[in-house]
Formats: sequence, C-alpha cells, structure tokens
Amino acid sequence: MTGPNEDVEMQDADNAEELPQQPQQQQQQEPKPRSIPPLRNLAPSIFVPLNVDITQPEEDTDRLGRLRRILESIDYHHGGMKENLMYMFEREKRRMTVEASERELALNQQGIKPGLPRPEEDMIVRNMEAPATPGKNYNLNEDQIGSYHIRPIPPGAPISIRDRTVVELLMVVERSLIDLESLDGFMGRIRERYLKHLERELETIAQVGLRPEERAEA
Repeated sequence: MTGPNEDVEMQDADNAEELPQQPQQQQQQEPKPRSIPPLRNLAPSIFVPLNVDITQPEEDTDRLGRLRRILESIDYHHGGMKENLMYMFEREKRRMTVEASERELALNQQGIKPGLPRPEEDMIVRNMEAPATPGKNYNLNEDQIGSYHIRPIPPGAPISIRDRTVVELLMVVERSLIDLESLDGFMGRIRERYLKHLERELETIAQVGLRPEERAEA
C-alpha cells in the first residue's frame, strides 16, 4: 500500500511525462548570424602573405639578383592583391543579396516570382526573331566599349527591392572592373620601371671588358 503523499507524487510524475516539452529555441535563443559589414575601403587588399622567409639572409646580394627578386615580388604581390579585391567584391555582392532578401521577407514578399514579366519576355523574343537590317554593323567598336556607366537610382524612386538590388549589384561589378584595371595599370608601370633597370644592368655587365670601339658596336 502507498500513502497519500506517494500517490500525489506519482500523479505529478505522470502529468509531467504527458506535458509537451518546450522547444529548445525558447530555452536558449540562437544567436543571429554575423552580418557582413559593407565595403567602404579597399586599403586592406594590399596585405598579402609573404612567400619568402625574411628572417633568412638573401641568396643573391648583387644588384642583378636584387632586381630580379624585386620583379618576382611585384608579380607575386600583384596577383595577391587581385585575389584580395575579388574576394572583397564577392563578399559585398553577397552582403547586398542577403540584405535584399531580408527586406523582402520583412515586407512579406516571399511570393515574388523571379524573372521578367511576360510582356518583356515576348518583346525580347520578337527582337531576337526580327531580321537584321541590311548593311548595318551590330558590332561594338573600341570607342563604345566602356563608355556606358550605370546610373544610381534615387533613394525615393518607386522601384522594387529586387530591381534596386540588381542595379546596385551592376554598379558593384562596374566599379570592381574599374578598380582592377587601375591596379593592373599601377603595378604594370612599377614593373616596367624595374624591368628597365634590369635591362640597363644586363647591358652594363655585357660591356665589361670591351674596348671603347667594341662598346660602340654593341
């Protein structure tokens, strides 16, 4: 036989088993994923890991060897900076896409169908099926390439979140191409300068031991 207190404890235990367990999310709220900061400065792209041990003495201590190492270092650093810039641009595009998706969800626009409206699709098909104008050159010349710039959308313009994000992504791509071309030009000029130093050094070495008339012929 059991006492009244024991019966109450057994009933409490049975009721506890029948109660639904609270979800773990209510007990401990999961932290939100860390947001991607906006891209504001490209200066960190200059930091590239070393490919040599700077604590060890240099193998070639002459001027010719130093110039060759400088050229190798320029090429290595140029490639590393391009990789850093590409990563930063891709991260910025990902940030803009994630934020646009969050804004769409906040406005209950999950049901938006990706793609073009049907009238625009029909217009594209008609343009593709239209015959070419006889004698017209549809190729772009070099003067036309790169002359088009994407204009930003005013803040209060009546445009959807998705359309605005598409324009902003295109602006990021356009700006990234300009920055990459600028980097190539800058590093190319530096490399050209040291390459001329190397050529002059090789020319000087080649003329060592020659008579004046032989140097003039060389």
